[in-house]
Amino acid sequence: MCSCGWAGAEHRLDWEAMGEQDLDDGGEDQAEACLKAWDGHTDQVEATAAPLPDTITTLLEHLGEEIDKLTKSSSPVAAVRAARRLEVTAEQVGYWAAHRCHRPLPFARIRPVRGSRQETV
Repeated sequence: MCSCGWAGAEHRLDWEAMGEQDLDDGGEDQAEACLKAWDGHTDQVEATAAPLPDTITTLLEHLGEEIDKLTKSSSPVAAVRAARRLEVTAEQVGYWAAHRCHRPLPFARIRPVRGSRQETV
């Protein structure tokens, strides 16, 4: 379930059809269907969200790549630390950005902002 309230279609496992298969093998098609639905939802949200400046998009992509490099190579612990610092920074700047929006805004106007859960901001 997404923080916006979206929930994809239910994909039940057919345990009888799976038989003795491992869950990773027997549930692969259902998991893939869930991921496809999720990707479709996030693409739709992204398409309707307020556009980001190219500089911010580039910085975020580069930061993600650098954290991924840490994860895959020298220091996954440093990658976790970097991800946590990113999370804290996002929360701090997001708090003030949300307060800079003119109050009260109807939820429908801010709905495309990921993570919005309140009726008004």
